[in-house]
Amino acid sequence: MAADLNPEWLSCLPSSWSYGVTRDGRVFFINEEAKSTTWLHPVTGEAVITGHRKTPDLPTGWEEGYTFEGARCFIKISRCIGSGATGSISGTAWRRSGTWIRPLKAKGINAFHS
Repeated sequence: MAADLNPEWLSCLPSSWSYGVTRDGRVFFINEEAKSTTWLHPVTGEAVITGHRKTPDLPTGWEEGYTFEGARCFIKISRCIGSGATGSISGTAWRRSGTWIRPLKAKGINAFHS
């Protein structure tokens, strides 16, 4: 299970530990004594949930996210018609699918996106 980012959670780091944030918003932990880094909190063993984010280089409907272990993944969220829906927001059914490979945004093509 991953934990939400909050000041109390970060303040309970052992004395030889600190944390950093990557350019893309991922929180990581630094063991100054061992000169090592990890995605997992040194006390709880959990990764920090920083949320999914949409970036301009991803195609419409795609978001970037991270697993509980800190691995990057890409999630496609699309509206469903018929069965197989995995969620419902305001009466609309949505389907999620994912991949480890960054989807490429088509250049110069007008495509229909659901």
